[in-house]
Amino acid sequence: MNGPTSPAGADWVFMDLDSTFAACSTEPVMTLALWRKGWFTTMELAKVGLSYARYKLDLLPDMPAAKRIAVRHMLAGKPVAGLTESVDACFRRDLAHRVRGNLVRELKEHRRAGRRIALLTSTLDLIASPFHVHFGFDRLIAARLETVDGHYTGEVLGEFPYGQAKARAARDLAATEGAELMRCIAYGDRHNDRFLMEEVGTAVAVCPDRKLHAIARARGWRIDQDR
Repeated sequence: MNGPTSPAGADWVFMDLDSTFAACSTEPVMTLALWRKGWFTTMELAKVGLSYARYKLDLLPDMPAAKRIAVRHMLAGKPVAGLTESVDACFRRDLAHRVRGNLVRELKEHRRAGRRIALLTSTLDLIASPFHVHFGFDRLIAARLETVDGHYTGEVLGEFPYGQAKARAARDLAATEGAELMRCIAYGDRHNDRFLMEEVGTAVAVCPDRKLHAIARARGWRIDQDR
């Protein structure tokens, strides 16, 4: 596979996490790992599964609605310090190696070219933070969990960076940093990433789903099928 095909001097690279930078869906992997450590009960896992089943059956308006319900079932009342420690350990054991080597190499090329890199994902910040730290991203934009008195409340602050909200987050970052989105690069894998990918000058579809693959072909975006 060829290296980055971005315009010289691009200010920011926006990298999606699940099934893009990571070659898996990180939240299910982490949830099962934490369940094995005793952080969640089987009943809590069942309620989480039910919330996503309701979304699949169109009984909930969108994926963020399902995730908010799941977060309440899983995290309300859990201690921040202890859970963060377990997440870091599970990340090192179960997720750190499950990233796309070609994209790790591309990140290094982007850094050498002077570009800054944001991990922009609807994944919970609790789970995305170890990727941010371990792989040296310049910025993390993720679903922010509310904490009170050292415990998670089970609520998510603001909106999930998902779909059009992900594009808004990129626009906000660009405005704050004085960057031009048409000089930026975005990587995504699903059709709901298209809103962000349409905002930037260079888009890369990584192992895209059927809908994004068709959009990428029609618009001449790079399609990276390298797993």
